[in-house]
Amino acid sequence: MSIEKKDTIFHNKTVLLALDMTYMDTLLIRYLAFLRDKIGIEHIYFYHNIWFNNEENGAAILSKLSRPLEDILADKIEKLAEGHFDKGDYEIIVTKSKDSAQEINRIQEIKKIDLSIFGKKVSVNDSGYLIERILYNKSASDLLIVPETAFYRLENVLVPIDFSRKSAKALLKSISLTERIKARISCLHVFAIANIYFPYLPIKDLKEQTQEKAKEEWKKYKAKYLQDSEVPEISFSFHADMSVSRVIYERALKEETDIIALPADASIINSKLISLLKMDMHLPLLILN
Repeated sequence: MSIEKKDTIFHNKTVLLALDMTYMDTLLIRYLAFLRDKIGIEHIYFYHNIWFNNEENGAAILSKLSRPLEDILADKIEKLAEGHFDKGDYEIIVTKSKDSAQEINRIQEIKKIDLSIFGKKVSVNDSGYLIERILYNKSASDLLIVPETAFYRLENVLVPIDFSRKSAKALLKSISLTERIKARISCLHVFAIANIYFPYLPIKDLKEQTQEKAKEEWKKYKAKYLQDSEVPEISFSFHADMSVSRVIYERALKEETDIIALPADASIINSKLISLLKMDMHLPLLILN
């Protein structure tokens, strides 16, 4: 099945920036200002959801406030945005919900969000859980996960591919983005060899055979999906002692990648996307619908 032209264009006119009222918010707002200048953004929604682990304690805290917490947080967000964005460029949304992921999915649909941006704290155990929930609920927008250590640079995009239709769509949308901003794009295919064969057959022989097969798949993939696009460079990689996600990340670091782009897919809990989300990674991750 071919991919419609409208589904191969990267859109970023309307952006949602999720804030958590921590030090990450300042970093995210600065990164968003960099993105606005780099890729062009027309309207921004700054978003925070209020929730308490213990509802009784939350109610007690709220009762002591002189005005609604929503208004207090909106004022704080506005101060963070000052100096980076004009007031006409953004709106502030503060909700109070037990389910942040569901609330974000709802706002994505209502506000017709093109790109939702989230921060990622390095070395935090549950980092990525909210994104998993949003993916599971089928995000209505593309997602950008920005680690606290991300550089303000967008010159080199790496797109891991597995020759599926989903990865083709992500690649075409990535090409749409890189053509617009004149950035470099490259592909990576990580091929695996079943562990059961290692004791019996030489890895070297299997590696060569599997790589040749992968190259044939790449030819078919190009003919099927990339007829009307400039074909990016591709690398083939195999490491018996590393996971696919680790191979992707190591290659990205080696090539001085600025963003890794992958298709949205939470159907397999151990997929490379979920593994990358959970990894202590210092590169932004662009998840494309």
